[in-house]
Amino acid sequence: IFVGHKATVTAVIVANGWLYSASADKTIRMWCLTDLKCKDILKGHNGPINCLAFSNFEGGFLYSGSDDCTIKVWKVGRAKSSLCVETKREHKKPVTSLRVCGVYLASGSEDGSICLWSIEPNGRLQALEKIPEAHEGAIRCMTSWKSMLFS
Repeated sequence: IFVGHKATVTAVIVANGWLYSASADKTIRMWCLTDLKCKDILKGHNGPINCLAFSNFEGGFLYSGSDDCTIKVWKVGRAKSSLCVETKREHKKPVTSLRVCGVYLASGSEDGSICLWSIEPNGRLQALEKIPEAHEGAIRCMTSWKSMLFS
């Protein structure tokens, strides 16, 4: 059992030997899978965090989407050394879904829009395209297969 968040856990992802958990308490916790202890707490969002995605570029980047309508890019990989390297704001409502597809990141929002981003070698994001009304309602989940994105 992992104990630490002060509100509902909203997303989890395992990557490079770590478990990352996001919460409505506006934090992400980085858990060691060997001793099951929290090794870092990532702070920076101004609202509950809804989703996580991971890219292996340069050792690892974690992407988080929040009710504050932003995507944050975190350089992760070692305990107590995580750092927010970028914040992007393209959606008008909360970011509710993220999906890494090779060298791309797709973000979905409560406003029904999808943004496609190019992941640079340094983990930062470059906006490629925004589909303002991909859905009539919120986009809660996405997956990909080959070069196709499903939402």
